Amino acid sequence: MIGRTEKFCEAADPNPDSKREAFMNIFENMDLGLQQLQEMCRGFRQSSQKELIATFADDFFERIEDCVNNRAWSNTRYIYLFLVPTMQASDAELARLNALKDRLEGYTEAQKKEGTDRLIKWVRESIQEVEEKKASRAISKQYQDTHDEITGMLKPQAD
Repeated sequence: MIGRTEKFCEAADPNPDSKREAFMNIFENMDLGLQQLQEMCRGFRQSSQKELIATFADDFFERIEDCVNNRAWSNTRYIYLFLVPTMQASDAELARLNALKDRLEGYTEAQKKEGTDRLIKWVRESIQEVEEKKASRAISKQYQDTHDEITGMLKPQAD
């Protein structure tokens, strides 16, 4: 149990160098046990570190296809779920995910590898997640704007 907690804490460290080391361990350390890998993935994705995590987007998109094609599903599912850049729910994240999906879907049967179809499914789910987050945030903003407007009208006017 202590080893798993240690891995979580290593990956949750907000120091950029420590975060980079955790990212590289997740993708490259084949000696990590499944539970240690899971804890590193969970520790990596801290909502308070959205901006720092966003700096790993390029590396994620460069590495994820090979990772999914060359490692076990039990490992890659956690790596994908916890490291896919969707925390900002931004247009840029959506564009990157759509570009990856389009590239993967453009493969011929001969170009596809073991994990291609699985990755396509995961990317589609991420696209849906980002679109739903964006829509929810727009509704919340509209509600807040309306609330602020009404609240402003109800305040007593100074004479």
